Amino acid sequence: MRTKTVMVLILGLLIATIVGAVMALYLGGGFDLKGEEPYYAVQMENGDLYFGKVSYFPKFSLREAYIVQSVQDPTSPLGNSLRIIPLNQATIWSANKINLNKEKVLSISEVGKESQVMKLILGQ
Repeated sequence: MRTKTVMVLILGLLIATIVGAVMALYLGGGFDLKGEEPYYAVQMENGDLYFGKVSYFPKFSLREAYIVQSVQDPTSPLGNSLRIIPLNQATIWSANKINLNKEKVLSISEVGKESQVMKLILGQ
């Protein structure tokens, strides 16, 4: 009888651990065992360029996302310049997360910690 009780407790603990891990992945965007999560640059087929922390579950998405926007710049010889804007400050969206269609992604690459893009993101 005692062996059955121990087995039930172990099984219950295992199930609780699995449910907790799934909930953490779903609600928290994932686990990071290395420390700070890296930012990634995601280039889409339509030319859009996003920066953010990649999440694959439940959908492919970017958290803490930024978008590259063209803005009028009278000091630029071309009349426009590019700037990186947090997604929640962009004129089209109000969220800090964007779901992306994986079929429309051209490339994904990690943003270097010392890159100018990362310095702009951290400075915002």
